[in-house]
Amino acid sequence: MPTIQPPKEGEPDVAEQLTSGEIAGFGSFLMTHNIGVTLTAFALGITLGIGTAWLMFYNGVTTGALAAVFYDAGAVRPFAAGILPHGVVEIPAMLIGGAAGSCWLKGCGRQSRGRARRRWLKRARKRCSCWPASFRC
Repeated sequence: MPTIQPPKEGEPDVAEQLTSGEIAGFGSFLMTHNIGVTLTAFALGITLGIGTAWLMFYNGVTTGALAAVFYDAGAVRPFAAGILPHGVVEIPAMLIGGAAGSCWLKGCGRQSRGRARRRWLKRARKRCSCWPASFRC
């Protein structure tokens, strides 16, 4: 089983380098994982945010535990280089998915489907500054 051990002083770093195909595969896995987390947060938004809050808490605990392991091994820089690009995408996606799920819940049942969708999209456009200005429903 591999362990997280930094090389001793004076010893060369013998960590194997990944090929471009392995890096591309890993990047694809991360984006697929982020999409899955976002859809899960959207679905858990139906629980009035309780499920989304639990997902955020669980994500924070596991990330903190990994950070502690890497810190004890003296490998903070590789941890930061690996986790920060992933977290920068996943955490906002999780928050947006959870918020969208709770907004969707508020609109269910009171109006026709088309009217509720148009109203929800109008509110979403106002709340999300990254919404493309050219997109019209």
